[in-house]
Amino acid sequence: MDSKFDEAYKNKKPSMFARLFHKAFNYKAWIDWDRSKSISLYFFNSIKKLLIPQKINKENIKSFDEVMAEMKVTEESVAKNKKNLQLMYRVMLFLAFIFYAYAMYQVLYGGTLGVLISLSVMLVCLALAFRYNFWYFQISKRKLGCSLKYWFMSTFMGRVGDE
Repeated sequence: MDSKFDEAYKNKKPSMFARLFHKAFNYKAWIDWDRSKSISLYFFNSIKKLLIPQKINKENIKSFDEVMAEMKVTEESVAKNKKNLQLMYRVMLFLAFIFYAYAMYQVLYGGTLGVLISLSVMLVCLALAFRYNFWYFQISKRKLGCSLKYWFMSTFMGRVGDE
């Protein structure tokens, strides 16, 4: 009995008053519902990709020498890049220390805005220092696709972690 009512209701066209009301008060168009929905879905899917670890297909990982041959990179350029990455890592750590010292100066003699800006720039410098150190680590180990655990265990703990 209910299904006949539902089918009849679905096939019924809206009245002229309902169509006029919907055109006059089309809240979905006012708030741009379709675009807002697609943006939020894209945002949540991106966050999910960042937070949920992806499975690595070990068959697609190439060795360091294969990638060097594919990209036509010489040993001299690898050594030069290794030296430059280590230099950039040290420069970024030094800048992070300078900005941290300035933030502490701002805590004692300045304002909160200076502290917030100094600490945020310090965090950017530390992120860049990590990036350069990670790249340097991969080049020095001649191993691409290293995990953070492997990097951490090798760099700070002095032993090779489980891959």
